[in-house]
Amino acid sequence: MEWKFDMFGRLGFVGVGVNKTDVRLIRDGNRVGLCELANGRVRTYAALRKSKLCMSEKSLESTEENNDESVKLESGGWKRQVGNFALFGSFFGALVTIVQRAAAETTLPHERIILLALAVILPDLARFSFSALTDSPSALRKARNPENITAEDFPRHALVCWLSTLFKLVGFYVAGTWKVAIGAFIAVFGQLLVNAFVQLRVINGTIFKLRRQDRTGVLLLEILSLGLVASSYLGVYPIMSAALFLSVVTVYWLAKYDVDLFGGL
Repeated sequence: MEWKFDMFGRLGFVGVGVNKTDVRLIRDGNRVGLCELANGRVRTYAALRKSKLCMSEKSLESTEENNDESVKLESGGWKRQVGNFALFGSFFGALVTIVQRAAAETTLPHERIILLALAVILPDLARFSFSALTDSPSALRKARNPENITAEDFPRHALVCWLSTLFKLVGFYVAGTWKVAIGAFIAVFGQLLVNAFVQLRVINGTIFKLRRQDRTGVLLLEILSLGLVASSYLGVYPIMSAALFLSVVTVYWLAKYDVDLFGGL
């Protein structure tokens, strides 16, 4: 911060003293001090050493920086809330569209099975999108990084999360309003992008790098799901393909949340 004196030798506004008087830093020749102004006249004066002046400068600078940081945090929190609300509204609208399409009389039996599978998997995909989109590059830089992951990976992580969320939303709406099988293919492809290219995960404020070998089974299930949806669209045993797709989705959901169906045996 650079201090500039005005024509009266005053060095910026400092604060308000007793009886609502102005307290200013002033220069009197080679001396610098604090004075209290009342009705334009100097009421009290206290000389300051150079170290005191430097301390005043640093405290004022830190105050300005803290104010700027708080403004940024408030604006960032407001934007984040708006984004979360928009994302929730988008996924909720997609779920309503899928339910309406499944209840329509013109919907074919195998399409209803695919729509049921999408309704089962939609909440989990929405939850992942909420958690992944909060991991912005700035948030990743502030998180603990015990594995020393380079900051160059953060923008790519955010881009993949945004693209996968866009694919999933487009797929759900296409399935609910146009072609069920094509929409399901797009939605599953969006989740395939996540498991194939997302390498980072933030847990309790700490960044972890995901290992590719841990996701081999999930990737195979998603590739199988794409094949089953494509088979249903092409008319190759459509009901059987749709039923197998629903089975794969159910197995994936149960395995992800460690649901033991045969715990009593």
